[in-house]
Amino acid sequence: MSDADRLRLSLACGDYDINRGLIEGTIRPEGIDLVAITLHSPERHWRMMRGLEFDVCELSLASYLLIRDQRSLPLIAIPVFPHRRFRHSYLFVNSSAGLGGPKDLEGRKVGIRTWQNTAALWLRGILEEHYGVDLSSILWYRQDEEDMPFDLPPEFKVVQLTREQSLNRMLLEGEVDALIFPEIPSAFKQGDPRIRRLFADAKAEEQRYYRATGLFPLMHTVVIKEALLERHPWVATSLLKAFRASKELSWQ
Repeated sequence: MSDADRLRLSLACGDYDINRGLIEGTIRPEGIDLVAITLHSPERHWRMMRGLEFDVCELSLASYLLIRDQRSLPLIAIPVFPHRRFRHSYLFVNSSAGLGGPKDLEGRKVGIRTWQNTAALWLRGILEEHYGVDLSSILWYRQDEEDMPFDLPPEFKVVQLTREQSLNRMLLEGEVDALIFPEIPSAFKQGDPRIRRLFADAKAEEQRYYRATGLFPLMHTVVIKEALLERHPWVATSLLKAFRASKELSWQ
């Protein structure tokens, strides 16, 4: 295929080692010229789900499951997972809240960025399945607007914060007891003693989870516009092979 015949497609993704081959052009998908744009997850996900701005996009896996359930956006995922992460170490608590273990979260106030955030989805499932936590007993405080609007089941109680409110500050001041977040809170990074992880040895807890389940939690997948695949179905295989080649290059 000549360069003139190659498809020119936009790709929005995270700036990870395993994506560098595609970002830098070292790996060229068969028949495709990629215009790679590196964006942080919240902006990337929002722009794709609200504006369908890219031909190909690394997207929140939880949001994609919601999209497929609601048939709300013309996007199809390929089995590429650029971001995996264990999440036990992303559950933070106020040091004075008296939380010794997961069951102590019942009846408490817990902050989340959004309900559909993949990190929060994994941790809620883990808390319920592996620690017996009654999620419906928790009062949830949501920082941001949902990327994809949807109706929560009535048993879950969610308070939407205003733009002026900050979960980081609320956790420090005890206005919420705990925080499940996809990033490490700035106060924890700064060593503020008012905040700590719920699991004192989170790494050991994550290792126990892996030994019990064999799961390395998937955070993101890669989606392609459905209309593009209808016109050029071979694009899915070409991109799948290219992402795999980029990953292999990073291992080398």
